[in-house]
Amino acid sequence: MFENVIIRRLTAIMGRRGPIPSAAFTNLQKPANGIGEVPTYVPKAARIYYDTIAQLLHDRLDIEDNHVVAHAAVALYEIALATLQLENNGYVAEKQQGETLSPWVHVRRLALKEYQIASAKLGLSPADRHRLVGAIAAQEQSGGPSDFDKEHGSDSA
Repeated sequence: MFENVIIRRLTAIMGRRGPIPSAAFTNLQKPANGIGEVPTYVPKAARIYYDTIAQLLHDRLDIEDNHVVAHAAVALYEIALATLQLENNGYVAEKQQGETLSPWVHVRRLALKEYQIASAKLGLSPADRHRLVGAIAAQEQSGGPSDFDKEHGSDSA
């Protein structure tokens, strides 16, 4: 009687598909780089941010963090793109009704918020987030290790 109650409750929760067979878990081996392949929805221009974040935080990341790293990389790419547009075109946009705030200001603000959310999910403090952005900028300019690498023991050089 008690077993039938448990089976009915499990069926209500899981449906009739039943438990996941144990053979399904054999494919969950940890990839060599820790988090697996870059998701296909990440733009090619944002993959440098993905690779850099994965490289700098390799000791903290697991395969479950793949999409969070992708989220942070896309946000960093959007921040860089919006900043570049604002530097080139300015913060004021001309419209028929007159001058207004450039839409890139809003894009940059939203991307900063998205990056803050994603980096918090990765367990980064506000100071770590700032150092990570600085480390990415330093690697883009020099190609060498940055202060973030030295402080967190990353062997990216």
